Amino acid sequence: MNALSERLSLFAVRRLAPRLRPHLREIGVAGACLLASGAIGLAFPAVVGRQMDAAFLEQNLGRLDTIALVLIGLFAVQAVLNYLEVYYLGAVAERVITELRIDLYDRLLRLSPGFFTESSSGELTSRLASDCSTLQNLLSHQVAELLRQLLYLVGGLTLLALLHGRLMLTVLVAAPVVVALAFAVGRYLRRRSTEVQDRIAEAHGAAEERGR
Repeated sequence: MNALSERLSLFAVRRLAPRLRPHLREIGVAGACLLASGAIGLAFPAVVGRQMDAAFLEQNLGRLDTIALVLIGLFAVQAVLNYLEVYYLGAVAERVITELRIDLYDRLLRLSPGFFTESSSGELTSRLASDCSTLQNLLSHQVAELLRQLLYLVGGLTLLALLHGRLMLTVLVAAPVVVALAFAVGRYLRRRSTEVQDRIAEAHGAAEERGR
């Protein structure tokens, strides 16, 4: 059970790589939807800005109707892409975690009786439930959100460099500080999350012992 009590991070995805390979097609579709949705998000300010300039600088108020239609179209396409991404990633996560739970249960059934004298069944059940759920959330939401934010970061910096070089230099100066703070907060939250899961497992084990 040491593997189950390890800190869950993005590196856990590497250990799940063999289980993810049969689902590469679904992951590819979700990745394509993520890229397209991110591209729309990055293009959105430029499209709206040009339409607004055309409407007010050229005194063409008819463009306002065009702006509304463009916004509705962009939001609709992005909503569909986000739905497909969540659907495919959620389906893959469900299948992978189901297979993982089955393998874990089979492994537990093959362990010697001495193992269960040292570990309470309540703690083992809590580990299987909470840790697998955390992994499922990692696969279905957190990895996609990380990739989305990286896409926005790279795309935003690229657009900023093309449109306003000096402003980009200012952003690059401040970016390391923000990234360092984000990493520090992330490590703290991950450590606290691990402690919470350990205490939940201990509480389940203690509750079971008292219920006997």
